[in-house]
Amino acid sequence: MLGKLELLVDEKAILGEGPTWDDRRQVLYWLDITGKKLHIYDYRRENNRTIKLDQMPGTIVPRT
Repeated sequence: MLGKLELLVDEKAILGEGPTWDDRRQVLYWLDITGKKLHIYDYRRENNRTIKLDQMPGTIVPRT
């Protein structure tokens, strides 16, 4: 085993999908598709921010 697994966010997403790491910002974007939420986990601050969406998202892609 390479390391210890640890629960960082106990969000209880309905359909958690699409984890995308943003190396520049040191955040993890992930979706609750059927819950219509975008989550942004800030690794440095150990904080998860949730943005409620109007419709079900399909994917998340960081851009400049």
